[in-house]
Amino acid sequence: MPQCGLALLAGCVWTARMQPCEERHLATTEMVSYGTNTDPTLPSLGIDAVYITAYSPLEGRRARMQRRMDRLGLQAQFVTGWDQEQLTDKVVGCMYPSNALFARTARDMNFKLTWMRLGEVSLNMKHAAAYYDAFRRKARHILVFEDDAFISDGFTAAVAELLAPGGGARALPADYQLCFLCNYLPATQAELAQPVRLHHIPPGERQMHGACGYLVSQAGVRWLLDHMPYLGPADLQIAHWDFPSAGAKRY
Repeated sequence: MPQCGLALLAGCVWTARMQPCEERHLATTEMVSYGTNTDPTLPSLGIDAVYITAYSPLEGRRARMQRRMDRLGLQAQFVTGWDQEQLTDKVVGCMYPSNALFARTARDMNFKLTWMRLGEVSLNMKHAAAYYDAFRRKARHILVFEDDAFISDGFTAAVAELLAPGGGARALPADYQLCFLCNYLPATQAELAQPVRLHHIPPGERQMHGACGYLVSQAGVRWLLDHMPYLGPADLQIAHWDFPSAGAKRY
């Protein structure tokens, strides 16, 4: 493997542990840029890219997220490649070579199924493609959303607190890897009335967090790419206590 996976990244010292087929698939993922950064708040704090995983047939979801990006004043990269219809046995065999860990986790958590569905493999590839693109861009921080995420009106201010220069009561430490931000449903008025809370997730804490929206540092991107291949759904990959890809510096 060349340094940093791509020869054009001269001067990088990190060598990804990815397999050649993993890198090849992620490097060719189709993405569509949307909008412009009209609000400088988050880009000025180091958020260099926003990614939205999008399943192409669900046009309504994409349109809703486009409207939300317009309101936030953020440019976004819609990760449109690797829809489930594009996956072949060869691609799946590379990106998801074993179901053993997920099968055990599924039994422990009483899931209905003990194997990964094709749509979940597709979604995993879209998340991983965002990490790979962020690494190639040398992005300092990125936001990753799934296309069914709900984003509150106070989102920009809350994230700005997390990345506040000089720290603060709710500022992330400089060495953080990942910070969960999402709701799978719109926040209730009672939830919105609660102060923003920053909680470090200690190793082994048995509480799941969703992959619908999260903040990742460049260190987090490298950690996730170093812990390929996928061994389960995207939310387990970044949140489940038994998955090696779930880093110790999560909030």
